[in-house]
Amino acid sequence: MWTAAGPEPHAAPRPAPNRTERRTKPRTRLPGRGFYIPANRSINARYKRLPDPPKVCQNSHYLGAMPGPASHKIGWFSPHLFLPEPIIHAGYEEFIGTAMADSLWRSEVLCEAPNWNFPTGGLDMEIEVLGPLDIRLDGTSIVPSAGKPRQILALLALRAGRIVPVPVLMEEIWGDRIPRSAQTTLQTYILQLRRRISAARPDVRRPTAKDVLSTRFGGYLLSEPVLSSDVGTFQRLTAEGSAALERGEAGLAADVLGRALSLWHGSALIDVPTGHVLDTEILGIEEARARALELRIEADLRLGRHAELLGELRMLVAQHPMHESFHAQLMIALCRSGHTWRALDVYQQLRSALVGELGVEPSDRIQRLHQQVLGGGLDKPRSTYVERDLALELR
Repeated sequence: MWTAAGPEPHAAPRPAPNRTERRTKPRTRLPGRGFYIPANRSINARYKRLPDPPKVCQNSHYLGAMPGPASHKIGWFSPHLFLPEPIIHAGYEEFIGTAMADSLWRSEVLCEAPNWNFPTGGLDMEIEVLGPLDIRLDGTSIVPSAGKPRQILALLALRAGRIVPVPVLMEEIWGDRIPRSAQTTLQTYILQLRRRISAARPDVRRPTAKDVLSTRFGGYLLSEPVLSSDVGTFQRLTAEGSAALERGEAGLAADVLGRALSLWHGSALIDVPTGHVLDTEILGIEEARARALELRIEADLRLGRHAELLGELRMLVAQHPMHESFHAQLMIALCRSGHTWRALDVYQQLRSALVGELGVEPSDRIQRLHQQVLGGGLDKPRSTYVERDLALELR
């Protein structure tokens, strides 16, 4: 290049960069992660979603929370080390080593630890299906008003802790007429449920909505543990009552089974539109209810509460005209109450229903009970334990 004074002298060539020096910059190892970052670089260099933390804090004063989502936990800071201890973000792990923490606490200037109040654990979920559907998280209902999301939530609640396959959910919603857009539509329903879960826990970031209602291989899972489930409590109490009755503890069995039946508030999932899958689930629950009712009545019969059972048994016989166990229990209660002819009439009604509807005679156990009524066997003192022997036959 030419200037007014003549040609410009050639500049001295620049020295070649020393690659060894470039690699020896101070670096900070992130334990358990398998990589390093320069110690003088921001956390954002590796974790793009995390904001830069404050660099300095005053002695014994807390500067405040980092900007960003409420899921951040606050950390302590030192003028000699800008890394927080610890930083935890939803979806990220703790990333600070023991050496960093030690150097932080040994610094000349320490920050005061804040009083954190961010709930991060525990899932207070309450499930009620023995009647209207009600599922609450931390006391707030997450049940949607739309029919199909209610179906999905009800099925997931009945199988809480178990994966419900996608084809099963599709069968429940659409039956055998599954549309081409079923996969996308199902994902939309799941998203709606997760939004309700998030709305029910606005101040809680862990577990997240995706943790509560998680996607698994081939299906979805409503996570456990569940704080309370009425169907689970019902099954547990029914098993306890049945065991007590087997041991001959009729009083305890009647009390426990009565508590189990008091959990019901109408038919199961009475306010939920049901498909084939839910209908099958409800059928099993209703059968368990009928069984618990039989056991409780059996316990009351052993306790001599025959007259008190007449009204309930008559109603059950009218609702289930071909249910042999309820008819047999009503016949025993009538005989023990001094109404033998009415017990014989109950048998005739049962026989007419079975012959007219199914073309079959009553079972041998009911016919033996009929013969005992005709022979006056049920009018003997209770020491004969006719109720207990009949109950064993009806099982």
